[in-house]
Amino acid sequence: MKKRSPECERLLDYEQLPDGKFVVTNPCGLDFGWFRVPCGFISDGDTMPDWVREFWDTDALRVIRLLYAIGHDYLYRTRKVPRWIADRWLRESLIYDFFPPWRAWTEWVFIRLCGWYYWYFK
Repeated sequence: MKKRSPECERLLDYEQLPDGKFVVTNPCGLDFGWFRVPCGFISDGDTMPDWVREFWDTDALRVIRLLYAIGHDYLYRTRKVPRWIADRWLRESLIYDFFPPWRAWTEWVFIRLCGWYYWYFK
């Protein structure tokens, strides 16, 4: 990621809304280097079922996954790249950010199997 200007430095770049969705709150958006999610963008976060999340998640891993899930939702919604590139970006970003590789691959398989519905019908 690029270095941010001081006015963009914040502890949290997004907040959870009462309905469970997430909104980007950083005034400069979320900068992922080759694309930027604008401030105010609303995401449903990771679409992992709650029982799976509780079974194998820690708070630190959830924060990492949520950050990249917001970027992934932005790529799906704007269609800036083909679906397979958005999914691959999510997997590689998770691994790059020290997410356990076997879990990043599991996330990728889940997204490849179920993400077509969101890509074509949402």
